[in-house]
Amino acid sequence: MRTGLADEHGVFLREWLLQSGENYGPIRVENRCKPAQPVNGETVLKREAFVAGEIIVKPGDGVARDDFTAALTQAGAVSWRSIFGSAYWLVRFPSPDLDTKPQALAVLARSAETVAAAEGNGLGAGCLVPDDPRFSAQYSMQNTGQNGGLPGADVRLVQAWDIAARAPT
Repeated sequence: MRTGLADEHGVFLREWLLQSGENYGPIRVENRCKPAQPVNGETVLKREAFVAGEIIVKPGDGVARDDFTAALTQAGAVSWRSIFGSAYWLVRFPSPDLDTKPQALAVLARSAETVAAAEGNGLGAGCLVPDDPRFSAQYSMQNTGQNGGLPGADVRLVQAWDIAARAPT
């Protein structure tokens, strides 16, 4: 788990990898958070999940395939394939970690003449935090380190809440 510095509004990024039993490997979870007052907790403003070792890339118009694949290789990609029916490509990276997505996107951004667009391979967003004003104090439900606790030592209620809210009834 990694926590970034807060911006001028106090919003910070908390990110971590979840190991997945799916074929695509680990999932990168990004929470945009803001400290909750008066309790020493935080409010999750937005949650996004991405396949940790994949990004979606669109080549620039008229770019030669060799130039495009050279840019992917420079970014560290090990495989790529076009996504049927679109101008986008699914690009895979070896041994994904928390730095894979931002580093690959930074390298591809420097190839603006070759790459028209690049983004993480998102799995969707969620953030159905209960509206209980004392929720941030209930560390067993979502432990963010409030009151000196161990971040993540909880029952993963928010993640379960997101899943249950989307499940068919």
